[in-house]
Amino acid sequence: MRWIRCGAAKQLLMLLIALMGMPVMAAEPGQACRVFDDCIRQIEASRVGTSPAAQTQEQIALSHQLLQLDDAVPRLVEMLGDADIGKATIAAAALRDANAIDPRYLPAIERGLDRGLPWLVAALGRIPSDEAARRAVDELMRSPDAPLDQASYAVELSGKRAIPYIIDIAHCRSGCQSGQAYKLGEVLGRMGPEAMSAIPSLVGIAGDPWVPQATAGEAIATLANMGPVAQSAGPALIALRSHRLALAQGIDAALIAIHSPAAGAIVGRVLAAHGADYTSLRRLGLLGPAGYDAGPEVLKILLREEGELQVSAAQALGLIGYRPAVPALIDALKNEANVRLNGAAAESLGRLGDASARPALQWAAQAHWFPPVRARAAEALSHLSSGVPYAPLGRDDEFGFVSAHIFAREQRQSSTCSASRTLTGSPSKMPVPGGDLVVVDNGEWGASLSFQPAGGQDQMILEQRITSLQRFHGQIVAVVAIDSYLISSGGLYMIKRSDDGVWHASLWRMLPWSPQGARLQRNGELLVALGGGYDVLVDGKGNMRVPDCAATSTRI
Repeated sequence: MRWIRCGAAKQLLMLLIALMGMPVMAAEPGQACRVFDDCIRQIEASRVGTSPAAQTQEQIALSHQLLQLDDAVPRLVEMLGDADIGKATIAAAALRDANAIDPRYLPAIERGLDRGLPWLVAALGRIPSDEAARRAVDELMRSPDAPLDQASYAVELSGKRAIPYIIDIAHCRSGCQSGQAYKLGEVLGRMGPEAMSAIPSLVGIAGDPWVPQATAGEAIATLANMGPVAQSAGPALIALRSHRLALAQGIDAALIAIHSPAAGAIVGRVLAAHGADYTSLRRLGLLGPAGYDAGPEVLKILLREEGELQVSAAQALGLIGYRPAVPALIDALKNEANVRLNGAAAESLGRLGDASARPALQWAAQAHWFPPVRARAAEALSHLSSGVPYAPLGRDDEFGFVSAHIFAREQRQSSTCSASRTLTGSPSKMPVPGGDLVVVDNGEWGASLSFQPAGGQDQMILEQRITSLQRFHGQIVAVVAIDSYLISSGGLYMIKRSDDGVWHASLWRMLPWSPQGARLQRNGELLVALGGGYDVLVDGKGNMRVPDCAATSTRI
């Protein structure tokens, strides 16, 4: 053994004493943690400046490392009772992602829930016990944010263990709860095959003649909210419809939602009786082949309507596989007035896989003026050649095919011609014989174009947001933005006065996206700046093209 000299030993002793007074430092945040306390300190450091309920990406990564430690779950459960709410919240967030939690820890987790710890409710789904599943269902029904929250996730994780408690609620013995069908149905739908055991019980409640009509209706609505997972309930619901006519409307809605083979005929009857609307066409497209029987009515919409209804009809025909529509879709692909219809028709022709569409698609892929339509046509040709079908729409694709997203894949981050970003709308008033055309934009309260005579009553012409009003080749053209949660498009409308003095607006050309402004060019074309990143030039005959930036920017 080597001895340290007295002076050196004294210096070493003083150094050790100094080190003992220094705080123990954890590894730098972002480094791997292999000791429980080090992991907790790193998580605390990563949370500086964040709210108690928030989780940083670094915290999530560290929590996953923490859960790999042998003693992690017991120590995290113990931390739930820590007087420091920050530490208790860290434990709650980590337990949410544990692989499994022993049922003996349920009382401690329930105390944490009663304390209001965020994230912890999902941990109930990690406990393989009926009592934990019951508490998860109770939390689901109490939550104002369900079914898009941690309580819903807990029930989903609980799977079959939660089914008896869900069915007990579906009986509405103390009255049906607000939002019950939506909460229960959505969670069951996300469970997938594990939810199948709930279907006979829900059908039984709906068909029980001694059950109040409101309770039966809630059970049917729960099946509807389950979506295609509940498709096996279709035959029983069809049979029930014949002798409980008061429930017929709810049953029809459920048959559509679960993608029953009877759904297409139901949607067809609705369209025939009430006309076309975006919601019905959206639901129909989501049915896929189950919606085939609605094809004749949807084809009528394609041939009869204009604008966005035409677009949605063209999309739906492809999604339901209605091949008799191929000739009409070929015509729609060539329709010069509606570029959005061109894009929808190209994709639907690809989905239908009919070889007779090949020449029209080849023309569109090579010669169409709008690049995204060329891309859609080329994609359709690829599917025709390979025989590989398009991917079907899934449960989360409710808005994936609606007209708002016709060219979503091709949307650019910036304009083709950046100079057009400076375009401004026309003045809000345009003098015309006998008065003025007046554009009013009240923001969220609406917008409109009206005629204000020199004397007399104003006349409403168009209730849409007008981004520009232009005199164009002897005509008056309104550049209109059509924006909603379903649609983001636009159009050019001709504004004319009839012989009897009444002003009218008629759709002349659809635009690919919502317009931001427009300005006349020196060569007589109208330059329209679009929100999708492409600009469009329109001539007096309605021919459209994507501008050449170098030439266009010098003429603005």
